[in-house]
Amino acid sequence: MKRRAFLAGLGAGALSWRALGQARQVKVYRIGFLAHGSATIARRRLAAELGERGWREGKEIRFEFAVAGNDAARWSTVARALVEKQSDLIVVLGSHMALAAKSATRTIPLVMLTSGFPVEAGIVPNLAHPGGNITGMRSFTDELPGKWIELAHELVPSLRVLGILDDYVPPFSNAEENEAAFRVTMRTARSLGIEVRRWPISDEGALSRALAEVQAAKLDSLWVTNGAILGRSPSAVRVRELVLRLRLPMWCDWPGTMFREGGAVMSYAVDMDEVFERTASFVDRILKGARPGDLPVEQPTRFRLVLNLKNARAIGLTIPEQLLLRADRVIQ
Repeated sequence: MKRRAFLAGLGAGALSWRALGQARQVKVYRIGFLAHGSATIARRRLAAELGERGWREGKEIRFEFAVAGNDAARWSTVARALVEKQSDLIVVLGSHMALAAKSATRTIPLVMLTSGFPVEAGIVPNLAHPGGNITGMRSFTDELPGKWIELAHELVPSLRVLGILDDYVPPFSNAEENEAAFRVTMRTARSLGIEVRRWPISDEGALSRALAEVQAAKLDSLWVTNGAILGRSPSAVRVRELVLRLRLPMWCDWPGTMFREGGAVMSYAVDMDEVFERTASFVDRILKGARPGDLPVEQPTRFRLVLNLKNARAIGLTIPEQLLLRADRVIQ
């Protein structure tokens, strides 16, 4: 009897351990990534931040990628395909991707890793109460375009004519969003007595025409964005050749390809460490049950000023000492 009781106990113990093992099985959440291009770096950084919060890639979470490209006609199709993969949550990079995902689903939570002016773009009704199934981060503040002009004036105190190569235009950016940023830019430029000449860059042909006009425009400085056209290495090489030939101080609003390869001497942008930290916080809270529409869209509070002395020397520019002292990073 004792032996039977012992064996029965073993059997019950085995059942208990099996039940415990089943109870410990954790749901693996599918996190979709919707972006114009590769999101590999973004995925690594977000995965690291989520890991700090206990969400391990391959254990509790798994990423699904959807590359939408620059063909606007495909964006909604790519977004719907990602929704059909039964993602539990989708991270979107950029306002157009947010709009495409929003049109594809009203139920799956959407988290904006980056966005410009989400209210003007029609993504959310207001920042404090986004409602619906979307929330996340802005990659701009309302004051940022004006700050860029102020920094440009510090970089080149004699600045009177500023050129802008702008590929944050349709189809790569929402028209209302783009104009909202440009209004702030123009308001600050007028207050400083700066004339602004702007060239929208929607394709390679527009870039060729703009570069020809920049050569004849007698600019004091050039601002170049880092979007779908100008963020490519071939475009950066073309711009670099021009600014070197003209000895033209160029700066950009993002330390991307144009800053690394295009000859820019300055960039000022949001601190992406903060953006990934806050985005991970959104994902964490939503996977734990929070409703995205109840989470206010957050604005960045940290920014990074980066100066490139090598590029400055190449065009004979001396960066003012007060700007160097305020820089977060100086590339020698």
